[in-house]
Amino acid sequence: MRGKANALFPAARAGDEPTKHSFPRRWKKGQASPPRPGHGGHCVRRSGRGIPFRGTHIYRQLGKFALQTSAFGLHPCAKVFPGGPSPGHPWQEVCLKEKAAQDTTLKKKSVLREYAEAAVIAVILALFIRTFVVQAFKIPSGSMEPTLLVGDHILVNKFIYGVKIPWIRKTLIPVSSPRHGDVVVFIYPLDKSKDFIKRVIGLPGDRIEIVDRTIYINGKPFDDKYGYYGPGQRSAPGYTRKDHFGPVTVPEGHVFVMGDNRNHSYDSRFWGFVPLSAVKGKAFIIYWSWPHWKRFLHVIH
Repeated sequence: MRGKANALFPAARAGDEPTKHSFPRRWKKGQASPPRPGHGGHCVRRSGRGIPFRGTHIYRQLGKFALQTSAFGLHPCAKVFPGGPSPGHPWQEVCLKEKAAQDTTLKKKSVLREYAEAAVIAVILALFIRTFVVQAFKIPSGSMEPTLLVGDHILVNKFIYGVKIPWIRKTLIPVSSPRHGDVVVFIYPLDKSKDFIKRVIGLPGDRIEIVDRTIYINGKPFDDKYGYYGPGQRSAPGYTRKDHFGPVTVPEGHVFVMGDNRNHSYDSRFWGFVPLSAVKGKAFIIYWSWPHWKRFLHVIH
């Protein structure tokens, strides 16, 4: 009986009889082995018998680790097979499939990332250009006729008078100052939510006077070649013709502006001077005008 017991249960120690305690103990080896091959040998104090099985388990775990490293851009099985598994190797097909799936995923992510980066860069560049370089405007009224017509789309050079800090309108990098005759866009002093466009007539320190439609700057007639005095006058209350005005002196840090359509313009003759800090830029070109096709890319003077 002793010999049969040892043949049936080779893990039992010599001289031991199978008992109710030793029988289930030996089954622990079988119960523990499926999830971790070879681990059951430790349960019956025979770790040496489980070494071949543990080797297989370690091999599988290394292969799993190698596949996981592919998520970080490494070739599948690179940690286990630096040169790649040899043809016919059990891991070759797994590695090739994983590599193909990885390449497809990375390609999709790369394309989406490129589009996202391009969109972000485009938005940042557009905001930078609009804030500091050039901005588009549409003419809503006829106060600058015939120089600018209703519906003209214009571009304004915002860099020409210096780089201003947004919102506080403080000049960070001065470049130049407005000149007589410049067509400028500015923030309307009485309503800062609106932008106006007029022509600069007087600069800081200038003495402005209008006598019978003739503009005098510091006692000398102004070359008013763009001024237009059309028939009639504005019908709104308070908008009377200003054929005579002044004299007034433009204060420091301000300009005096007028619309080219003299009898139909609400300008400095009615509400005063424009702070230089409120000047956004100089209009320089008409880039679109409907239905006035001949004005396309017309330079503003």
